[in-house]
Amino acid sequence: MLDPANAESIRERIDQFAVSLPATPQPLKAEQRRTLMQELKQAGFLEVRKSMEVIAAHLGVSRATVYNDAK
Repeated sequence: MLDPANAESIRERIDQFAVSLPATPQPLKAEQRRTLMQELKQAGFLEVRKSMEVIAAHLGVSRATVYNDAK
């Protein structure tokens, strides 16, 4: 199961990334999402169970989009 603390950490990291642009997570462009996914991967967040679902929900995109952006 996904630990709620891990889910919150993922959401916080996404928010930090968006603020650095300055934007909110939902309107990120595809290239920005790919950069975000690389940062999350390097930080080990993609190893967390159900992380893709958390990321997709927070970004307002489908899981398929998140998986494609992670490639």
